[in-house]
Amino acid sequence: ANQYQIEFSQAEKEYLRQIARQTWRYYDDFVGPQTNWLPPDNYQEALTVEIAQRTSPTNVGLWLLTCAAAGDFGWLPIDEILGRTRATLGTLDEMEKFEGHLLNWYDSLTLAPLQPRYVSTVDSGNLLASLWTLSQSIKELSDAPLFAPSALTGLLDVLGLLENALGSDSKALSGPKPCRPISTAS
Repeated sequence: ANQYQIEFSQAEKEYLRQIARQTWRYYDDFVGPQTNWLPPDNYQEALTVEIAQRTSPTNVGLWLLTCAAAGDFGWLPIDEILGRTRATLGTLDEMEKFEGHLLNWYDSLTLAPLQPRYVSTVDSGNLLASLWTLSQSIKELSDAPLFAPSALTGLLDVLGLLENALGSDSKALSGPKPCRPISTAS
């Protein structure tokens, strides 16, 4: 074992997977053709419920990485990852740029740049790093079996969220409990 490697308990792993699944749900709920396949900057539930329909290169990069992570976790098949990625990259091609660089903020519904118009080297670097990581992740996913053990683990994640949402009514989910953990021998 590496001295920098952290070993998590099974309960910690399940907790982290649930947080990751809820994070993926944010993107899955708010990114689609209605937003030109661009993620919103944020969503507010307090005071006024609204989606900030603006996006940046960093937001786009994180959206693309969540697609890859959703594949790793077994929540999204490779064809969906590729379809969503292509749709987002197609939108990026249509967006106004300055000397080939994306501007920092765009309206995600109209694709119009927001004022003030500027290029952020930090956001551009974040997008570049995300695209490089996405490329590596897609290569790995394309070599994986179509129905990997992660797909079953992904279903268990959804079941866990459902049980949490039902609370004391989770007894309504009758039948045998899924076995944990599923071996994902590498």
